[in-house]
Amino acid sequence: MSGAFFDGFYAKDPTYYGTDVRPEYLAFLDGLGSAEPAILDLGAGQGRHALVAARRGARVTAVDYSALGTAQLAALARAGDLPITVEQADVTRYEGAPEHFDGVVMVSLLSHLDLSAVQDVVDRAFAALAPGGQVFCEVFTTDDPGFRHAADASETAGALHTYFAPGTLLPYFAAFDIVSCREFVEDDFAHGPAHRHGVALLVGRKR
Repeated sequence: MSGAFFDGFYAKDPTYYGTDVRPEYLAFLDGLGSAEPAILDLGAGQGRHALVAARRGARVTAVDYSALGTAQLAALARAGDLPITVEQADVTRYEGAPEHFDGVVMVSLLSHLDLSAVQDVVDRAFAALAPGGQVFCEVFTTDDPGFRHAADASETAGALHTYFAPGTLLPYFAAFDIVSCREFVEDDFAHGPAHRHGVALLVGRKR
């Protein structure tokens, strides 16, 4: 993995991808069953999801390969006096504290990996979760214009390695009890020119 691709975009704005998160993510945070949940955000980028979680009382460990993205997140965490520990690391080699976290967040991460690395990263997330902990995962699907190199693809689609065909995300989470899983296509106006995404969104619970 390389953070260099995103650094050019991150340099434009420390919140390049915006600050909003999905309602499903807020519901995921509320469902963790702790007033101060410990959350591991893998592939955190500039930390949009980490920052929201920390502002809602979570203690967050945020991991990303980009030196610039992690530096920007660390600066925002310091400025807001937020409980976020930032680590620059390759998530395919990252070892989180075993059975420590109440939640693991992977937003678009798996689509930025080679397919051969996906199961191992999911297994690492499972190992890092405490029993009953939950994972929040988003990936891009073959309905995404980036898969077809279409004109309405995201300007950062060049960083994507894996698009998931319908129904193919679930088997990687066979060790989890699935709380919810849905696939859809949506417009995205949060960054760059207006574009569309095909998305699979999954929440799972460690047995």
